[in-house]
Amino acid sequence: MTEGQEIERGSPIEGYHTTFDPDSESGSGVIVSSLSEVTGTDPEELEPIESVMDPIVFDALIRRQERLTRVSFVYHEHRVTVDTDGEIWVQDPNQPVFELTFAESEPLSHGVVRAIAAAKGIDPNDVDPLYEFLDPEALDALLDGASGGGARDVRVSFRIDDLEIQVSEDRCVTVGRDSPWTEYSTRTN
Repeated sequence: MTEGQEIERGSPIEGYHTTFDPDSESGSGVIVSSLSEVTGTDPEELEPIESVMDPIVFDALIRRQERLTRVSFVYHEHRVTVDTDGEIWVQDPNQPVFELTFAESEPLSHGVVRAIAAAKGIDPNDVDPLYEFLDPEALDALLDGASGGGARDVRVSFRIDDLEIQVSEDRCVTVGRDSPWTEYSTRTN
């Protein structure tokens, strides 16, 4: 983060946002500075960034790429998202999220449709068929079979129109629009 740069605080669902130059600044260093400002904690009192990731590898990953890449993780009890365009969002993990619960016997792909409908404020029957964007049966098979092999964190992310959808093996579907913090989440228990 450059000297004198302020962190912008958006609405509560948006969290905190700042920018940096991935070509000339260390993204991992900006994360520590940003989180320090957001939490009012001295950077020396934060857990070392190395406890979450290798900062050298992280900085190499987020240097400008031809395609947008986002990396999200939890650091000092906050959800951090950094992208290759040099944007950082920090969100308190206790932020309220819209959640729907439905039967465990219902396929994850149905949860995706429900989450998209909630994000768009429409009826699930009015959502474009999921098979126009990806194979829903393959999605269900991949994630339903993922939890059988021990402690893994399998996630599938894709875009539909202006929405970013993430589906994880813990049966959570998250839909974001424009900003990673405008979220609608469906837990399929």
